[in-house]
Amino acid sequence: RGAALRAVLVELGEAETGDGLDVRCLGTRRFQPDYYGLRLEEEAHRRLSAPFDVFDFDFSRASALADGYLEGAWRGDVEVTATGRLNAVVFWHVLDLGDGADLATGPDDAETCWLQACQPLEEVSVEQGTRLALQATHQGSRCTFSVDRAPAGDAPEFYDHNDLALHNELAAQSAQLEKTVVFSSEARQEAADA
Repeated sequence: RGAALRAVLVELGEAETGDGLDVRCLGTRRFQPDYYGLRLEEEAHRRLSAPFDVFDFDFSRASALADGYLEGAWRGDVEVTATGRLNAVVFWHVLDLGDGADLATGPDDAETCWLQACQPLEEVSVEQGTRLALQATHQGSRCTFSVDRAPAGDAPEFYDHNDLALHNELAAQSAQLEKTVVFSSEARQEAADA
């Protein structure tokens, strides 16, 4: 009947070796604009917030697609519950199957075949007791998170701006193609035949 998307702010991985050497730039968790699947409880991490609600979807209405469910945006101020280095948002879905039955895929729920999704972020330091301005968008089958923040000053950046610009361009083209295929039966058939 419906679904909810929930998320938590996290610090993934280790920033230093035992010798005090900063190895962030060598890690695989550098900023990337796409998310990937993981089981949060199997990763070295620290939660920096309590789980919070992001999106709700009501699939019981016949007009759900026409009402803009293919795209959406959310903004919120998330309470930071621990001081640390925010470098990812981990998110998951809770499916409402009707008649009081639901299926939750979060890190604290019973294990299912679904993984949680991890969206790496450009690292930012956060302090317990503060609020973090966060935004999320969904485009059909994708969800993307970002942090509203001031420039980092002289902090090192661990991603390539050219790669990010290329990714954003390809993501926009992909979103447009997805809309065309969903709303055009001819385009949908062409895609199926390809």
